[in-house]
Amino acid sequence: MGRGKVELKRIENKINRQVTFAKRRNGLLK
Repeated sequence: MGRGKVELKRIENKINRQVTFAKRRNGLLK
């Protein structure tokens, strides 16, 4: 069960990182 939670957090981190990166790129483009 703990292992599943860690995996979920890792996936969330990946998504958050992609979102922040996309936002930063949009800010640079504008």
